[in-house]
Amino acid sequence: MFLPTDEAARKSYIELLKAMQEEGTPECAQLPDVFFPNEYEFGSRTDIRLAKAVCARCPIRMQCLEYALIAREPHGIWAGLLPRERADLKRLARTTSSRLPEPSAQHPA
Repeated sequence: MFLPTDEAARKSYIELLKAMQEEGTPECAQLPDVFFPNEYEFGSRTDIRLAKAVCARCPIRMQCLEYALIAREPHGIWAGLLPRERADLKRLARTTSSRLPEPSAQHPA
């Protein structure tokens, strides 16, 4: 069994596995070449559209995204996002969180 070495990624991966057990085998597991094209291909536009459509209807999409972001997955389509889209999402989250005001004693979070 694969387990990430980073503690946060390991916890997130275990949560993803639990969600998979509760919901049944996700559709993406039946299409590994679509979600993880070999290292010499980036996947066709048709495959990418198919992967995104499968993810859009997946009940464990958020657990998948959480794992991919925490583990910094450099390959594959996770939760309907390509590696560059996940990087953009992380960059946006950092930018947005740096603009938010600090919680104050008057307005607890």
